[in-house]
Amino acid sequence: MQDNKNNEIKTKVCYLITLGTWGGAQKYIYDLATNLPSERFSISLITGTPGLLVEKFESKKMMVIVVEELGRKIKPLNDISSFFKIVKILKKERPDILHVNSSKAGGIGALAGRIAGIKKIVFTAHGWAFNEDRSFGEKLAIVILHWLTIMLSHKTIAVSNAVALEAGKLLLANNKITVIKNGITETNLLKKDEARAELEKYIKKNIPHETPIIGTISELNKNKGVSYAIEALSILKKKGINFVFIALGEGSEKESLIKLIDKLDLKDCVFLPSFRENASSLISGFDIFTLTSITESLGYVLLEAGLAKVPVVASAVGGIPEVIENNVTGILVKPRSPLKIATAIESLLSDQEKMVKLSLDLNEKILNEFSMSQMIKKTLIVYGKN
Repeated sequence: MQDNKNNEIKTKVCYLITLGTWGGAQKYIYDLATNLPSERFSISLITGTPGLLVEKFESKKMMVIVVEELGRKIKPLNDISSFFKIVKILKKERPDILHVNSSKAGGIGALAGRIAGIKKIVFTAHGWAFNEDRSFGEKLAIVILHWLTIMLSHKTIAVSNAVALEAGKLLLANNKITVIKNGITETNLLKKDEARAELEKYIKKNIPHETPIIGTISELNKNKGVSYAIEALSILKKKGINFVFIALGEGSEKESLIKLIDKLDLKDCVFLPSFRENASSLISGFDIFTLTSITESLGYVLLEAGLAKVPVVASAVGGIPEVIENNVTGILVKPRSPLKIATAIESLLSDQEKMVKLSLDLNEKILNEFSMSQMIKKTLIVYGKN
């Protein structure tokens, strides 16, 4: 008699996201896909733009379908075409669970899933685009789109209490929302000296041992507020404070940030090398980690900084205060304030004992509250597969 467990039909989960590149939402999908029990689940991915996420899925022999028309920008003809293609794919593949992510793919995917007759549609809200710097008309349209996505989905996961609170204000949305905070596993961190050596190679500059390295890992877009950190560094340089700042990432604002660095005469101490796949392994080389976003759902990189035991300066926006408690697990600053950022960094550089305490307390919090096991367990409950 054959083992029934071996004959059990796997649950098919299809993840849908607009960009198949790499960022917090993409890492979230990859973490779920690779940590769900493989003997119980069959995983696939639909995305619009190939990139590192696609490469990682393919390296794990997971099915990937690229819908080229699915893009971040609003293009009516492409959006309509991508919608019908996704409906066709879903009708063919028949996933048991469709898990949609990001604003664009969320709306298109949830509606496509309903038309295709998918029995379980889950939407993860990684943040709300209506918090970004946009016109009133754009914000109103985005609010309506998000509301429709929540209504069309059977369940919505919010990655922080802050995200859930904002969604709960939408009509009839509150009872559909479950908070599941991001989880993290131990990363392949380099030792501090090794990480510093790699950072030196990366920026092609020797960094004296006594020079502190301040850094961030971030998509270089307006939401991440890297320009405010750079302006803060200009304040520190004028005060004669020695440092090197490294921002690992790519994005639409990179060219304007390079111009800002040149304008503020920071080319000798501020560097924007291109993104690298193993960037998180280098966090241990930083003496201070910054996340100066103007909007942020939670900030996955804060979890990585916590594991690396690096003290953090971050904006008091969105879900960040759920990770960083001011003067307990890091320092919170007012968003868009270079002076406040500069003051916070300077206070840490002048107090080694405080740096150590904040980093250790953050590490303890991450290990206790943001485990991968809790994220998987709670997600399985949402999937109805616990």
